[in-house]
Amino acid sequence: MSRKAKMILGLTGLCLLTAAVATLLTTAILMRFVFSSTGTTTDMTSDQPQLSYRPSATPTAIPSSTPVVTDRPASPTPVPTQPVATETGPTPSVTPEPEPEPSDSSETTLPDETSDPSTPVTTESSTGETQDEQSLIWQQYDLLETIYEKVSPSVVGIEVEVEETVTAVRRTNSGSGLIMNEDGVIVTNSSILSIAVDKYGNVFEHAEIRVYILGRDRPYFAKLIGRDPLTGIAVLQINPGYRVLQPAVFDETPELNVGQMILAIGFPDALEESGHLYTGMISALNRPVQLEDGTSLQMIQTDARISQACSGGPLLNLNGEVIGLTNCGLVRSAYDTQSYALPAVTAQMVVSDLTSQGYVGGRSWLGVSVLVEETFLQLQTLYNYPNGLYIADVIDGSPAYTADLRRGDIITRINDNPIDTSMDMSYFLQTQPVGSMLRLQVYRRDDNRYHEFRVYLQEYIQ
Repeated sequence: MSRKAKMILGLTGLCLLTAAVATLLTTAILMRFVFSSTGTTTDMTSDQPQLSYRPSATPTAIPSSTPVVTDRPASPTPVPTQPVATETGPTPSVTPEPEPEPSDSSETTLPDETSDPSTPVTTESSTGETQDEQSLIWQQYDLLETIYEKVSPSVVGIEVEVEETVTAVRRTNSGSGLIMNEDGVIVTNSSILSIAVDKYGNVFEHAEIRVYILGRDRPYFAKLIGRDPLTGIAVLQINPGYRVLQPAVFDETPELNVGQMILAIGFPDALEESGHLYTGMISALNRPVQLEDGTSLQMIQTDARISQACSGGPLLNLNGEVIGLTNCGLVRSAYDTQSYALPAVTAQMVVSDLTSQGYVGGRSWLGVSVLVEETFLQLQTLYNYPNGLYIADVIDGSPAYTADLRRGDIITRINDNPIDTSMDMSYFLQTQPVGSMLRLQVYRRDDNRYHEFRVYLQEYIQ
C-alpha cells in the first residue's frame, strides 16, 4: 500500500473516531439534563412504568407512578426500598396508586409545604372568611329568599281614600295587612283607617278601602268588620270570588327569646315590583308601649327598621311563621329607632272576637289613660309628686268616671299595694276579671290630699 493511501485511511479513521466521541459526549449531556429536570428514566422498549429516583450516594427505587418532586418534603411514612434494576435484571412492575376520590366535605384543602401533607387546610377568601363561613352566609340568603317567596302571597296592600265633601280634596293613607283565612278576612293596623272612620267606628260615606293582592292588577274593595283601640287592630273583609287566597301560618306555640332573628314583610308600593323585606332581632319582650288612645300594651320590640308601608304586616320567625303584627297604632317618639309588634297570640284572639261578635269580650276596663314614665318623672322632679300613675285623661261613662277619678290625679296604691311609676296599668287590668272591685288611693293635686275610691271594673265594649 502506498504512503498516500495510508494517509487517507488514517484520516478517515480519525474522523470516525472524532464523530463517535462527539456522539457520546452529546448523549451524556442530554441524559444529565433529563435526569436533573425530571428525575426519571424512560425505557423506550417497555410499556411498564419505570422506576423513579432521587440522585444520591446510594440510589434506591421508589415504587410510584407519580414523579417525585425533589423540593417537597418526604412523607412521614417510611418508604420501602428495593435494589436498583440492572441492565440484565428483570424490570419490576409498579402498580399505579389510585386517584383520591373527591371529598363530600365543603372544605377545600391544599397541601401545606411546612406541615403534614395529610392534614387538611381550610382555604380563606380575600376577606378572611373560610369557605364554611361563606357557605353558611349563602345558605342564610337562600333561606331569606325562600321565606319571602313563601309568605309574600299572604301579605296584602291596603289603601284608604277619603273625599272631603266641602273641599273635594282626596286624602289617602296606606299600609300592609295579612290574610287570615280563605274567606277573605284580613287583619291590619287600625291607624291606617283613622282618616276613614268617625269616633263611633263607622266608615265615612265617601271613603274607600282597597286591598291589593300579589298577582292581581285590580284591587278588592273591603268593608270594615271591627276595630279594637286597645290593641290597635282592625279587621277587614273582601270577597275573593273564584280566587284561592293563601292564609298566613301562625306559630301556635311561640317561644320567643331576646336575640332571636326575625323578619318583617310588607306589600310593595306602586313604584316597586316586589318588597318590602326587613331583617333584625328581638331586642326586648313584653315591652310596655303607649297606643294612640293613651293606653299601654305589652309588645315585642325589635331593632329592624320597619317602615310605615309595612305597618300591619307580619313579623316572622325563621320558619316563616307569624309571631307578631307590626306597629299597631303606636305613638312613636322621633328618637325611638326601635320597631314594635303585637304578639301573634293576642292578634289571633282579637280577630276571632271581632269577626264573631264585633268586639273583644272578657276584658276589664277602667277608663283612664296615664302619662308615660319619662314624662311623669319630669313633673315629679319639678313638683315633688309622690310615686304612682299620673292620670292624663278619664273617658266619659267609664268606671273611673263613675268613681269620680279626675284628670291630674295620681294613683299611689291599688288594694293597699304601693304603685311604682313604671307599672303597666294595661297589663294589670288584663289579670283582673270583669266585675272586680279595686280600692284605689289617689293623691289629688287640687287639695294636696290623699283620697280613697272604690272602682268596679266593667267589660270593655267598643
